[in-house]
Amino acid sequence: MTTDSTQPRDPGSRDASLRDPAEVLTRTPPPYGFRVEYGDEPSQFADVRLPADEGTQSPLAILLHGGYWRSRYDLSYLGHLAQALADDGIATCNLEYRRSGEPGGGFPGTFDDIRAGMMLALSLAARHSIDPARTVIVGHSAGGHLALWMGIRHAIRVPVVALAPVSNLYEAARLGLSNGAVTEFLDGTPESHPERYAFACPSQQSVASATQWVVHGTADEDVPVELATRHADLARETGQTVHLELLEGVGHYELIDPISSAWPAVRNAIRTALGLQDLESDPDLPGTVPGSGKR
Repeated sequence: MTTDSTQPRDPGSRDASLRDPAEVLTRTPPPYGFRVEYGDEPSQFADVRLPADEGTQSPLAILLHGGYWRSRYDLSYLGHLAQALADDGIATCNLEYRRSGEPGGGFPGTFDDIRAGMMLALSLAARHSIDPARTVIVGHSAGGHLALWMGIRHAIRVPVVALAPVSNLYEAARLGLSNGAVTEFLDGTPESHPERYAFACPSQQSVASATQWVVHGTADEDVPVELATRHADLARETGQTVHLELLEGVGHYELIDPISSAWPAVRNAIRTALGLQDLESDPDLPGTVPGSGKR
């Protein structure tokens, strides 16, 4: 089992100003290429962006947005990350799914949608220049939880990059994160619905899992970094392969913003999961942070 050091590193600085990191949530994203549906419900669709060069088969990143599984948050904010990856030669499929607060959302509908959406994403290779053998699931926050869950539950072992994930549902429920979002999502506590937590929490699964890259900022005020370290410890105890990278001074939203100082670390994690060149090894490539080497 391969593991990385969990010592935080300074991701460097590329920010031109001291803007609010949460601004990425409201900044208008670039337009998507086309939209595809995987069901009849309004939230069962995905936005696809393809690299400009369709002459060669591209890797694929399946994206899962966060928002503590609630319907008032949607996939739009991940459009910035999706386009940045497409510009880097990686096709992206940004999945929407039913969430708490809308019909069919929560348990088990959200999980059903993630499964169906992933199958839709993988089917894109039949119609576009996409290499399904080079696929990664990328999730942020609650989407990071769903990405980790898919890495365990799906028959096809697709590597996972989880950005500030709500990775340990037991701990998140105990802490009452986001005004009880976990108990709202699973419609109960670990004591009232132990079977749901055992099914939904990726940290304590005894089954084999896809390789995981977990990236978390030490200054995250929305999802405590301790969830990531706890998840890594528990997952490794069950034989899962987890690469954990902690970014010093980084909060919750910098990880999904391509113009933030954290982006090179995120970009490299995704490229590494896809088996592509680590940009940090080539100082002439854009997005490289000189001297920031991975530990």
